Amino acid sequence: MKIILSNTAHDAYHRVLGELKKRLPEGGEHIVIVPDRFTASSERGVIETLGVEAVFNVSVTSFTRLAEKTVGRRIKKCLTPQGSVMQLAKVIELNRDRLSFYGKAAGASGFAEEFYAALTSVRNSGISVSALRETVARAPEAVKGKLSDIALIYEQYLAALGDRRSDSSTRLEAFGEFLKDCPPIPAHYYVVDFYDFKSPELDVLSGIARAALSLTVGMVSGEGNPNRRIYSDGAANRLALFVHQHQSLHLRTEGNSGNLVGASLRVFQRNSCGGAHGVPPFVRL
Repeated sequence: MKIILSNTAHDAYHRVLGELKKRLPEGGEHIVIVPDRFTASSERGVIETLGVEAVFNVSVTSFTRLAEKTVGRRIKKCLTPQGSVMQLAKVIELNRDRLSFYGKAAGASGFAEEFYAALTSVRNSGISVSALRETVARAPEAVKGKLSDIALIYEQYLAALGDRRSDSSTRLEAFGEFLKDCPPIPAHYYVVDFYDFKSPELDVLSGIARAALSLTVGMVSGEGNPNRRIYSDGAANRLALFVHQHQSLHLRTEGNSGNLVGASLRVFQRNSCGGAHGVPPFVRL
C-alpha cells in the first residue's frame, strides 16, 4: 500500500492519478474510489487527467457502490436511509418505556432522524454495543442514563434488522468481512478526495491492501505548513497503523519540498522484510 500526502487536495489527487497513468499502458483493471458525492464529477476528471478520449479499464466508484457491486447478492435486503429511520422509529417506540433519559424526547418530531445520525456516527467509529455497555458501567452518573439509552436502542435496532434486512453501515461491514478471506483481486485501486475514513472503510482498505495488485491513497497533510491545524496527519496515520496491523509496511519520504512549496509528501509502502519480532520497521529514507 502507498499513501501519498501533499499540502493540497489538488496535488494529492493528481499524484495518485499519476500512479494510475504510469500503470495504464500495462493494461489490467483500475478502480478509483471517491466519496459518494464526487462520483459523477470524478469520472470526467479522471478522463481529463489521463489525457485520453475514452478508457474502458478504469472505473470510478465509492465505498458503498463498490460494496453493493461486490457483496450485494451475498447479504440481505438493504434499507434506504429513509427506511432505516422508519425502522429505528419503530424500535424507539417499542422501547420507549425502557428509556431513562430519552423517554420524553423520544416522542418529539424528528427525534428518530437525529438519533439515526448519531447512531450512524457511533457505528462508523467502530464502537460495538458491548463496548458501549462497558463504557456505561464506567461513566459518571450525569451521562450514564444517556449512554445506557443509546446502547439499548443500538442493540434493539440491530436485532430488528436481524437476518432479513441490512443498512448502509451493515453493507460496508459485510464488505470488510468478505475482503478478509477473499482470493487475490486482479486490479489496482486508487483512493482520492477523502479527509478521513470511517471504521468500516478502514476495514475495506485493509482488505484491498491485502488482496489487490496495489492500493494508492492520496490525502492532504498540513505538516510544516500554516494549515496544519486544519489538515493534520491524523487520518493518514490511523490508516497506516490500521493496515500495519494486517500488512507489512515500509515508510519512505519522497519528493522535493521546494517543488511542493513546503508540502509534506510521504509514502507508506508494503515491504516483505520483517523487523524485530517479525514486525516490519518503519524506515524513513
